[in-house]
Amino acid sequence: MKAESKKRAHKDRLILVTGGAGYKGSTLCRELLFRGYTVRVLDSLRHRDRERSLAAFFNYPNFEFIKGDITNSKDVKRALESISDIIHLAAIVGDKPCERDPKTAIEVNYKGTQLLADMAKRQGISRFLFASTCSNYGITDPRRPATEEDELNPLSLYAETKVDCEKYLIDIGKNSSFSPTILRFSTG
Repeated sequence: MKAESKKRAHKDRLILVTGGAGYKGSTLCRELLFRGYTVRVLDSLRHRDRERSLAAFFNYPNFEFIKGDITNSKDVKRALESISDIIHLAAIVGDKPCERDPKTAIEVNYKGTQLLADMAKRQGISRFLFASTCSNYGITDPRRPATEEDELNPLSLYAETKVDCEKYLIDIGKNSSFSPTILRFSTG
């Protein structure tokens, strides 16, 4: 399939990227737009200067931005309208930011994910990609890489929220068309 044909094939797919103004999110948005997907970003712009990472995308007719929060059901409802796929990157990322404000970390990382997943499932959205972390493994044997079968041993609030999210997503995906995919990114 030629590049133009692929772009046309993706044109009917509306992908929600939560946390799309962050580094990984904005890089992902650029790639999705290049491939012809329609992209909607939901981001609170909690961190200064994040909007600049999206500036180039506002000229794309297949790009939408919603300034909102994954912990707010009205924002999530608006963001989910007509969505076919969700890539959930929004989070308070890292050990130190979570330690500085544990209440917000739990609210955003766990409760926000729970709200987003529940509303997506109710709306019939089956594709849900969740950005987790390799921090879930804790300290592992340095002589071999961790595998999916290794026991999870979170050593920080950040990792605990991600492990809790994984368990929740797997649980609500059982016996359902809701099909979460979990990626454990390196934090290095």
